[in-house]
Amino acid sequence: MSFRPSIVVTLVVLPALAILIALGVWQVERLQWKEALIAREWDRLDFLVHAIAFSDKDQLTGRYVDTTPDNFSKTMLISCYSLTAVAQRAEKMMTEGGSILTLTYYGAEKVMPHYNVMGVAKAALEASVRYLAVDLGGKGIRVNAISSGPIKTLAASGI
Repeated sequence: MSFRPSIVVTLVVLPALAILIALGVWQVERLQWKEALIAREWDRLDFLVHAIAFSDKDQLTGRYVDTTPDNFSKTMLISCYSLTAVAQRAEKMMTEGGSILTLTYYGAEKVMPHYNVMGVAKAALEASVRYLAVDLGGKGIRVNAISSGPIKTLAASGI
């Protein structure tokens, strides 16, 4: 499969400037390059939205126990660790505090049909949010996850 997911991060510097930057989660060195690009534009970062999740859709049908090691690793890297990776970089620029927001889903708490490894990844993401909130809270950086509830999207059509 040649699909290469990426993170699209919305960076907001108040009062009213915003840019969208696509960040590839499969190459951490690209995150560092984008960090330098952002730092050239602004001296600080106030807000970051992490809105990415990925799993091989063929592995979301059937049983969770049949998830392959490769898909499990890829799903966790893209859907969970990517938040930690961008938080590491955002912390350096959130010199006056800030907010990091990610998206979760009810499937992190309850078993949902056809969600399988994504439920496990979202549960890990929510645990990461709690640990990041403790790590970064002393610097005035809030870390939260929100679940919007059911919305008709392409991703939701598989659930």
